[in-house]
Amino acid sequence: IICWGNNPATTSNTYWKYFIEAKEKGAKIITIDPRFSVSAESSDQWLAINPGTDTLTAIGMLRRIFAEAYRAGGHPEWVDEEFLKYHTNAPLLVDLSPANFLDDDGVTPISYASVGDKPYNKMYNLKLLSNASGEYMVNVAGTNVPAEENKGRAGRSTAQNPDLYYSDANTTTVFNLMLALYAGDNPDVQAKFAGNVNLANFFDPTYQDDVVEGYTGVTKTQIDKCADEFASSSASMIIQNMGGAMRTENGGHMSALQCILTLVTGNVGRPGTGVDDTSGYASFAGLQTGDQPK
Repeated sequence: IICWGNNPATTSNTYWKYFIEAKEKGAKIITIDPRFSVSAESSDQWLAINPGTDTLTAIGMLRRIFAEAYRAGGHPEWVDEEFLKYHTNAPLLVDLSPANFLDDDGVTPISYASVGDKPYNKMYNLKLLSNASGEYMVNVAGTNVPAEENKGRAGRSTAQNPDLYYSDANTTTVFNLMLALYAGDNPDVQAKFAGNVNLANFFDPTYQDDVVEGYTGVTKTQIDKCADEFASSSASMIIQNMGGAMRTENGGHMSALQCILTLVTGNVGRPGTGVDDTSGYASFAGLQTGDQPK
């Protein structure tokens, strides 16, 4: 249970007893907060990050999860590919045509290979690949076809098996692009998104481990330990509240990365999982009563 940017032991003390009960049954509690709060004092791990670096901390966790999932002898189960294929936009194809890479004027096309240190800043016009009917596309066995998700529950005809890692000269998947952006410096990760497009060009050096350490103020070892606990547990949840996710651009990025962490690891839709506001009581209730669907 990650208490991220909040202090439920004080602000949600009505529910805190459930945290303690869970801990007594073997759950780990982690607090990510610049301040040593009452919740941090009661946690198994406290990440005292610098204020405003929540997003980089989450990316550091993702880097660890990807590195462990794709190295030989690692933990491939840490990335829930089945969940990503059938319940997220991860396998949808992105149109990487050269005309979609624009210079700072938002008009002049440039090559993504010559963008420089932050290629995502040039993604002004990138969009999902779609057919003439406006349906988003996935790649199945080497052929681009409309995603079954376009058709809704009633319209699905087959159990599609979309390729999470497909890449050709002008397209790649949403998942590939995320891997490249956050962990494109990792050779094991690069082997996953190998294709005609050199996606390593999309890596942002801001996300290198030593830079993440410098900004966040916590060590790679601390971030890795947090990521390991989150990804290896049979059920993990993030408790947020407003501490780190106020109505600012950085807050929006933080909330998005928390959701990405849960989606990548498949920690959604089961008791004890999800991104929960304030208390997480809805998730805890399923563990207490057993009445939530598995």
